Amino acid sequence: MSKRVKVIFTEEIGSFKKWDIKEIPFGFFRNHPSIKEKVWLYNKENCQAMEKVKEQEKAAVLLKEAENKKIHQAINNQQFFFTLKKGENNQIFGSVRAEDILTEIKKLGFQLEKKQLLDFSPLNSSGDSLVKIRLSENLLAQIKITITVKK
Repeated sequence: MSKRVKVIFTEEIGSFKKWDIKEIPFGFFRNHPSIKEKVWLYNKENCQAMEKVKEQEKAAVLLKEAENKKIHQAINNQQFFFTLKKGENNQIFGSVRAEDILTEIKKLGFQLEKKQLLDFSPLNSSGDSLVKIRLSENLLAQIKITITVKK
């Protein structure tokens, strides 16, 4: 019978989730240095450390969610105005890019990332467009982009 060692996974590996406690073959643990970086040996001290880290992670999630609600209240249903230039034959030059929108949001005091803009493609026609922003798994904001064209 092969010797086994009980470990705590500190990150997701294959089918094992973070903080799973499992027994794995000792030979696998011993012969794979990369696994040693991703697990803790199961003992009293490491169990206490795991609980402490889990509490810190939970507090961080709650803090981030509160921050996301604050951002949602500030930017949801906001309207941003952009002006694009038009050539002689009514051709519109340029477009409103994700970076342009994020810059306007940053002026309100909030730092967002491009990947938070859902299904976004550059806007290059006059009029209104709605842009959805994922702030968290359960929280979406929507902003209105109004583009005017001038010669």
